[in-house]
Amino acid sequence: MSYIPKDAVTQSFRSNKGVLTPNQIIELDNENKFTKYGQLELIQTQTASGSGLNIDFTNIEETTYNVHLLILSGIFFAGTNKLPRMRLSNDSGTTFESGTNYQEAYQSIVASTFSEVKSAGQGYFNLINNVGDEATEVGNSYTYLYNLGDITKYSFCTYHSTSQTSGGTGYASTFGSGVYTQEETINAIRIFEATASHNITGTASLYGLRFS
Repeated sequence: MSYIPKDAVTQSFRSNKGVLTPNQIIELDNENKFTKYGQLELIQTQTASGSGLNIDFTNIEETTYNVHLLILSGIFFAGTNKLPRMRLSNDSGTTFESGTNYQEAYQSIVASTFSEVKSAGQGYFNLINNVGDEATEVGNSYTYLYNLGDITKYSFCTYHSTSQTSGGTGYASTFGSGVYTQEETINAIRIFEATASHNITGTASLYGLRFS
């Protein structure tokens, strides 16, 4: 038996004395009366094997989730010293915005060199420092995205990444944030390489969190 507080759910099919069986919980869940708030829910995982230029998420369930989490693992390209980047779409991935509405700032350390990068207008978000062209020169990152489904707000992101270069002997780390300065519904995400001409390898997973 599972205990649920009396005021946690409204039951229309039986009286609630504060105790629900597992089957009753499943029924409530299926009827959207027992909504799961504040927890990560997997939307989609994609694994790229070097056969295409991009990883696109075209069904991000932006009307369901208030916050999205994008996790990139083992990312590298068919070319050395390439930057993994992200663009957003307002037409379900038919096109991806490439104007100057992306603003960002991040700090990075590459080997022992520290730097800061700022931009008030560019055509993408940078997600990871340079990666290489083999499995020992990869990048990993997590990025939180906010307000994607809200047509009245800008879309924001924060991200943290680590990467390896020089056959695995070099390293880099970044931490930053950005804003897409258009009030519109974002309903697709693209991961791609800086020159948009080298195929991608690695895994990308998109999660959602809902609070309302």
